[in-house]
Amino acid sequence: MSKKLTSQEYDALAQRLERMSDGIARHKAESGFPARLDEAKRRAMRAALEEMRAKWETLFNEAEQAYKAYLAHYGYCKAELGQDDEAVRGFYGKYNAAVADFGTAVMKKAKAKKNNQAAAKQAKG
Repeated sequence: MSKKLTSQEYDALAQRLERMSDGIARHKAESGFPARLDEAKRRAMRAALEEMRAKWETLFNEAEQAYKAYLAHYGYCKAELGQDDEAVRGFYGKYNAAVADFGTAVMKKAKAKKNNQAAAKQAKG
C-alpha cells in the first residue's frame, strides 16, 4: 500500500483547489489571462477529490469492521477446535493414534529414565 494521506494534507489540497477556482473566477476576464487556468476544471477536481475521499473512508471503515468480525470469528473457531480436541482425546484417549484422524495431536507418553530412577533410589536408600 502506498503512502496514506492525512486529513490535514487532504484539507490543504481541497482548500487550494477552492482558492484557485475563486481566483480564476475573479481574474479570468483580464487581458492575457493564462488559458490553462480553468475554473470549472478545478471545481470538478475538488468535487472528484471529495467524492473519492468519501468513498475511501467508507470502504476503509467497512474493511476495518470486516477485519474485526474476521478476528472474532477466528478466535471463536480456535476455541471451538480446542474443545473439539479435548472431546476427541476424552473419547479415544490422548495417546490413541485415532485422534490424529481429526487433526488432533497425539500426546506422547513421557519415557522414564532408568538411570535417573535408579540414582534416586540409591540416594534414598
